[in-house]
Amino acid sequence: LIGADIGPILENISVLVAQEEERQKEFKQSYYLSRDVEYRQIIRLIHDRLLSRDVRANVIYSVDGKKNIGLVDVLPEAAAKDSALVYLRKKLGLEKDRVVYGGDSGNDLQAFVSGFNAIVVNNTPEAVKKEVRRQAREKGIEERIYFASAMYVQGVMEGCLHFNLLQPSGK
Repeated sequence: LIGADIGPILENISVLVAQEEERQKEFKQSYYLSRDVEYRQIIRLIHDRLLSRDVRANVIYSVDGKKNIGLVDVLPEAAAKDSALVYLRKKLGLEKDRVVYGGDSGNDLQAFVSGFNAIVVNNTPEAVKKEVRRQAREKGIEERIYFASAMYVQGVMEGCLHFNLLQPSGK
């Protein structure tokens, strides 16, 4: 049960507004959530509702900074960026230190704190950076998180240099 099947389970959570039909996918149901709402409580409520129906899912919150609106995606439990990192590392036979994840939003949180090296680029919202720091501290993995001073791909490149994945130019 993911996608259209979960709609009825969540329909009476009045603060969730289903995103446009073209944003809905077979294995993903997406919602808007006002930034005025305490999103952690809503995420817990969604999890509780789904679990009460024996639906195990990843509920991912992020923010569309341009539209200043919260985004909630409900995905199958196995569909997560941190799981993809584990799969990729095993499939390619890489050492854990050779896998680096870069991102800039709340939907990257699980991957940021998965225990792999992670690059949080500078255009990441402050609330996400704060949560990454909190969870990294809680898990004892602060040294695996790099907060880049540059934004977007420049921040990713900066982080790759930090994790010794690239040689600086001129050397």
